[in-house]
This record gives sequence, C-alpha cells and structure tokens, in this order.
Amino acid sequence: MREMTKEEILHWVSNRSLFLFDLPEKFKKDKEIVMTAVKLDGQALRYADVSLQKDPDILSVKSKE
Repeated sequence: MREMTKEEILHWVSNRSLFLFDLPEKFKKDKEIVMTAVKLDGQALRYADVSLQKDPDILSVKSKE
C-alpha cells in the first residue's frame, strides 16, 4: 500500500478531523494538517503531536469554534 501524500491527508482531515487519530506521527507533527483538523473539530487537537498541542496559532483556531 502506498503512503498518502500531504495533499491527500489535508483533504481527509478537512472532511473528517478525527482521522488525525490514525495518521502516522509525521503527519501529527505537521502544523498545517493539525490546524486543518482542529478548525473542523477542536477535539482533534488531542491527537496532534505534543509539540503542537500548545501552539498559540492552533489554540487560537480551536478557541474560535
């Protein structure tokens, strides 16, 4: 099975934010992917890499829910 591209991942998380849960760690560390998921559902933040869970940019998106 081939690995999904970042563009494919962005498409998936923009429609199903909790898909972040099943992603490889490298995508959970990608700020753009995490922000896309969190914009749709703030609960997705819990599946992001710890390094992004306190990122001010991501937290500001989450607080606008």
